[in-house]
Amino acid sequence: MSVGLSQYNYSGTFEVEECKLKTHHGTDVSLEGVLSIVSVYEDIMQGFMTANISFADTNDLVLNNGIVGNEFCYLKLVTPSTEDVSIDFTTDPLIVTSVTQRTEGQGKFVTLTLASREYMRNSRTRISQSFSGNMSEIVRRLVKEKQFLGSNKRFLTDDSVGLERVVIPNLRPLTAIQMIAQRAKTKKDSPFVFFETSKGLHFLSFDMINRQNTKTTFTLGASDTYDNKPSKSSQLEANIVRQLGQVESDHSISNSVLLNTMNGMYSSRMLLHDIYNKTYHDLKFRYSDAFSKKNDIESGIGETGYPVFPISSPVDEDGKTVEDFHDSYLSVQSSSGFNNPKGSIHNINPYPNTIYPFEESSISDHLLSRNHKMAFLDRMGMTIEMVGNLSIQASDVIRLNVYKAKTDSDNEDEELYDERLTGRYVITRLRHTFDFGRPKKHTIQATVIKDSVTKPYSNNLPPNPKRLI
Repeated sequence: MSVGLSQYNYSGTFEVEECKLKTHHGTDVSLEGVLSIVSVYEDIMQGFMTANISFADTNDLVLNNGIVGNEFCYLKLVTPSTEDVSIDFTTDPLIVTSVTQRTEGQGKFVTLTLASREYMRNSRTRISQSFSGNMSEIVRRLVKEKQFLGSNKRFLTDDSVGLERVVIPNLRPLTAIQMIAQRAKTKKDSPFVFFETSKGLHFLSFDMINRQNTKTTFTLGASDTYDNKPSKSSQLEANIVRQLGQVESDHSISNSVLLNTMNGMYSSRMLLHDIYNKTYHDLKFRYSDAFSKKNDIESGIGETGYPVFPISSPVDEDGKTVEDFHDSYLSVQSSSGFNNPKGSIHNINPYPNTIYPFEESSISDHLLSRNHKMAFLDRMGMTIEMVGNLSIQASDVIRLNVYKAKTDSDNEDEELYDERLTGRYVITRLRHTFDFGRPKKHTIQATVIKDSVTKPYSNNLPPNPKRLI
């Protein structure tokens, strides 16, 4: 459970309720009194979560207890919060995957790398089997059934469309799930991602992620003061809540037009080889086609979103836009049929017109738009560092208020915030860091991205600008 705000004078503090190792001797080794740093990592593109525990070993804990890997780590951390949240691995412990030691003074500084049970089981399991049905349900089977990942954790998924046959050819469970994620889609053609956080396992579409309510609001560029020793508990709680909404530092991720072009964000092309009909099809993708489906983060809650780049602005002397260069990203795919039959040599007519109810994902309709969405990750956003908050996880949506560098103080109607950088962001990656220095402090470093802005860009770049000299 979380710790009430009234017990602390500042945000970012935390308590360790449990941290122990179950060793190969069958004994428990408590680490609570020697911890230096605990870090927990979540990433919506990496599949499983990991963690690190670092501590000073002046009593040969590693040597005397034979700590070499595969030990179980029971860990529980709590922070001040208005919600009942914690990082709790006491019922489903983490597993030690590596032990690193370096000499420091008369002792050693030890770092244990930890992974979830599902991560370890993934490394020891292969799947050679065919599956039939809805993609989301197939992933649920891979996560829950004992012969695969066998997870007892909470599993959250979105509904994918279509019924399909999938053959998994001797792949690890995570690789199989990622293969399925490439084909799974919603009715609005939104792609899926599979990932783990401290709150469970997820197989979610970007459409579902973007439809979330805003978890909390942070402000960049604002400074605030607070009293470390307030006389009233209400003042103290207000200080802590205010600090929880502040960003301590931020680092913008470069918005490289060159890389975005080469990664297929603006436009792309696919050569689809039909091995059944001995033909090929030349398929093209445009940013505006995907944006018209209103799957972006602002439109997801009924607001109006605009593309993150002036896609209608000319970029060469012929008046072409970034959407007109389809060869900037070229891919080749094969299919056992295109449109009729739609991806399957067995499926003459889609269900229910025949007794064969399965229909493969249409590569032509989905892979190019999925590649476009994936190109946003690490390309359109920033990395921020903020006071720790255990209610936040990867895939949450937050709002960032970004102050302008300069405003007219005499103009009361002028907007204080940057109209394009301010808005809703998805957390794609985060790291919880619990530092046991003096004072103890919990911080979060998060990568956040957005796929739309609330103020449109101008599209009036002249196609053939004149020389300045």
